[in-house]
Amino acid sequence: MSFRAARPRLRVAGLSAMIVLTALAGPVSAVDDVTPPQGTLTIGGGSGYSSSLTLTLHVPATDDVGVETLQIFRNGELVSTIPYAATVTLTLPQPSLWQIGVSWRDAAGNATSADATVQIDTTVPNIGQLTFGPDADLGDELTPVGVQNAWDDGSPITAIRFRTGAGAWGAPFTAPDGNPMVVDWPLFDPAAGGSPMMGARTVSAQVQNAAGLWSASASATLNALPGLVTIAVSGDVRTGHQVTFTPTVPAGLVYPAGTVCWWELYWGDDASLYEGTRNDTFGGITISGPLSGGYCGPWTVTIPWVPLRQFLVSFTADMGNETGIRAMIGGHPGDPTAVRPAVDSTSRSITYSNLPMVYVLPDVYQLIVGVPATYRAFALAGATILSTDVWSVQYIDHPEFKSGGSVFTFTPKIAGHITVCWNGGPTRTYTISACYDPPARYRDTTAPVTSAPIQQLGTTSVSSTNVRLAIKWSGSDKGWGIKSYQLQRSLNGGVWTGVALPSPTAKVVGVDARPGSTLRFRVRATDKAGLVGGWKYGPTFKVVLGSDANAAVKYSGAWTTAASSTALGGASHRTGSRGAAASYTFSGRDFSWISAKGPNEGKAAIYVNGVLKATIDLYSATPLPRRVAYRLHWSTVATRTIRIV
Repeated sequence: MSFRAARPRLRVAGLSAMIVLTALAGPVSAVDDVTPPQGTLTIGGGSGYSSSLTLTLHVPATDDVGVETLQIFRNGELVSTIPYAATVTLTLPQPSLWQIGVSWRDAAGNATSADATVQIDTTVPNIGQLTFGPDADLGDELTPVGVQNAWDDGSPITAIRFRTGAGAWGAPFTAPDGNPMVVDWPLFDPAAGGSPMMGARTVSAQVQNAAGLWSASASATLNALPGLVTIAVSGDVRTGHQVTFTPTVPAGLVYPAGTVCWWELYWGDDASLYEGTRNDTFGGITISGPLSGGYCGPWTVTIPWVPLRQFLVSFTADMGNETGIRAMIGGHPGDPTAVRPAVDSTSRSITYSNLPMVYVLPDVYQLIVGVPATYRAFALAGATILSTDVWSVQYIDHPEFKSGGSVFTFTPKIAGHITVCWNGGPTRTYTISACYDPPARYRDTTAPVTSAPIQQLGTTSVSSTNVRLAIKWSGSDKGWGIKSYQLQRSLNGGVWTGVALPSPTAKVVGVDARPGSTLRFRVRATDKAGLVGGWKYGPTFKVVLGSDANAAVKYSGAWTTAASSTALGGASHRTGSRGAAASYTFSGRDFSWISAKGPNEGKAAIYVNGVLKATIDLYSATPLPRRVAYRLHWSTVATRTIRIV
């Protein structure tokens, strides 16, 4: 049912003309020159300071008849009178604060003057001591570097610059106020005197005074570490396939002898990885070893199937002296760098690693209080499992330990969080460990329950062959919680077939129905203990689709009909009369009003059994045929009259 000024242009031709000036004979009179020259005085670069006794004076001047002479004064005493020039030099007898004056004179004797002061400073500034900010060794791109107790008696300090080792001095920074004078130095930028070299480096600094003199150097050692180390991921990022993790560090990084590198691979949900509340989705592997063993290079490993495929990877290089670098992917909830592999294998086994490692698998993933549980360790890439290795069980309040072997069996004593780990023993030259954090529960003997599925008409567009439905239900479990739902459909009284859900625990799904067909749905749940609940059946229902030409639709007021290729039934009723109405009486639990929307459509009020439910605006900037303008759902079947006014 549908309610439905030219701007003027000026063009000028090119003109050429010759203007002829003719000198006319006649008397010429002279006018007295009473205007003095106009000039400026600038000494050197204009800073008021100089390190040289020979000064360059910039003294440009103008005059109506020309500047003739220039007089130069020093502390008020005339030094010389010379022909005018825009630039001259003046040599002073010794360093001091001098007042320099000049006077310009034209041919008529008119004169004007200017003066300025200059401090002659020939002594280099004192550099003081080079200092680093408290976080300098952490390797931020901008590292606080300062000079403490720098001073100069003759002129203020105006600039500071740095270099790494014997490299070129970087571009100077304006010297900040305060003591120490601290600047944020980009220690990895060669233009600023830095370099991408990692580890210990010698940093030197100089300060410059206003006279342009640089101080001697002050030096100190900084353990420069990259602030932005990353991990590159390559390979086939699917379960059961090899993925390579490569630490990407600046090209200048040279690990010192004795460097030890760590790799960590963890998986689980956000609570397990980031909130410290580990559950049965969590697991992890740690390996570490010396630089000589290849641990500071790429790690290639098979990605196992796990219930929640969100992997966190970290790399750490320990360079000694409490310095090191670290990189991480998937370091916070929602981090787009987290490894989220597609599924190509459902095996939990890790079949390959280029570095020695051990991983752990439990025989069962649900621990039950009082029931023995067995864990097994598996070695790869030349790793071995020794009698000195240690199994551990960490309860809420105390740990248990057991030495040696690839198999570990224990009996959970209490319900709650438990951490089970295997760790390489103290005789190892490298570190390997693996953990799981399953919760222990009391035995679950209660099957889950669900409500009967109910249907509701959808909100999308409708065609003569398809109507979208939403099927909804709920569920609960007194034991370990619901693991998944199973929804099935019977069409026209036929066999039950499965309906795919958007996720195992989804409680609503959209399905398509053909008008005139009879449908029925049923649902059941499986809990985390493996108990399966009984089927709950929804009602049998039929989807009925009728056009506004249906005899059951009653019209009042002024209406017209118009053919329409987009309308259901090929035509639609239209009205421009306020108060015109269409009524429809039916027996059921769902109703949708399908209408066109567009720029010329109006508004309508919806009444159910005489009670106003809503006022609908059918306006749309673009035409939209066969849209669900309004829908209703009731929990019971009854006869109802819908009136659209």
